Amino acid sequence: MKIGLLTQTTIYNYGSILQAYALVRKLESLGCDVKVVNYWPRDFYDSFNRVYLPYNLGFFGNLKRAARNFLVMLHSKSIRRSRARYSEFRSRWFNFTKPCFSESDIIENASDCDIFIVGSDCLWNPDCGIFPVYFLNFTRKIGKPSIAYGPSLSVTKMPNPEAAKEMSELLKCVDFLSSRESAGSRIVEKLSGRSCETVLDPTLLFDSDFWLKLVPNPKIEGDYTFVYAIHMNEGFSKLVAEARKSGREKIVLVASSMSITYSIGADVKILDAGPLEFLGLLFHAKKVLISSFHGIAFSVIFKKNFAAYVSKADDSRMGEFLKNCGLGDRLVKSYEEYSKLGVPDFSKCETYLKSARAESELYLRRSMENCRSKDVDAVL
Repeated sequence: MKIGLLTQTTIYNYGSILQAYALVRKLESLGCDVKVVNYWPRDFYDSFNRVYLPYNLGFFGNLKRAARNFLVMLHSKSIRRSRARYSEFRSRWFNFTKPCFSESDIIENASDCDIFIVGSDCLWNPDCGIFPVYFLNFTRKIGKPSIAYGPSLSVTKMPNPEAAKEMSELLKCVDFLSSRESAGSRIVEKLSGRSCETVLDPTLLFDSDFWLKLVPNPKIEGDYTFVYAIHMNEGFSKLVAEARKSGREKIVLVASSMSITYSIGADVKILDAGPLEFLGLLFHAKKVLISSFHGIAFSVIFKKNFAAYVSKADDSRMGEFLKNCGLGDRLVKSYEEYSKLGVPDFSKCETYLKSARAESELYLRRSMENCRSKDVDAVL
């Protein structure tokens, strides 16, 4: 059975590319031939291939961009190396269609697929825009069944009635519904009037043995605290600064942007990491201080001594997952809370993940079997 998968591979984000890898491997383990739809929404293609930002924001905006572009120029070799590592990972592990920029492109290049699946990552996040293709809106035109595997809305409520109405209509295109967080599932159920299961992020479908096959040798000598954040946040910067002053291990920062690179103090700043280097740096760290959902996921998978800082108020992803794992205390808001943490107890987490993995795989199996038997109408 051939699966057409729409997932997130068009941004430079370690978690996004690794969750896509995990979902492809899981589907293959279930006997599927997976074709990743190489879809580039709106201006993603230009953004993905652009190193320097254009000047079009007025005097002060352009001043900030000039400063950012200058810093990018200083680190251009490292940035090119990081991007080359992303490209190598994409080329090695994904069977892509030709680049698709519209519904018609997808229909032309992937209509031979038997079933289309969308997920996981933040593809249904209304704060990032609602993209009809990520709701598999084209499948009705070609008479193919559709499955959502764990797309995250990343919010606890819809931002406005217009977005809710648009998403409500688009959800009609998806035959089998699931989301990555229970808050997202409740929103989807309300908007669609149908049931929506809550499933694991693809990275969590596998244990450490699976991921260790990808982990490279240590890049940093000695003990260190691995630090990673996606969004700039003053509170997280202060937390890292205090940890750096008080801790014995050096701070190793994997940079996700220029603003984070220059606002978070670290003994070692790494700008050339690709997906595998990210995994290796996290795995070999003595401690992990993170502000990223997938950073938390891999900290749990590898059973690291970690703490997580939530940088967005309306973000259910981190808190819900940690609570389910019995690790709610690992979510901190200050250095004082961080300094009081002991070694995490992963015993409840193992029980939770074993059960959630079985349920998540069952959802995939059942959905695909219903698609194969053309029993889609029975669940709508």
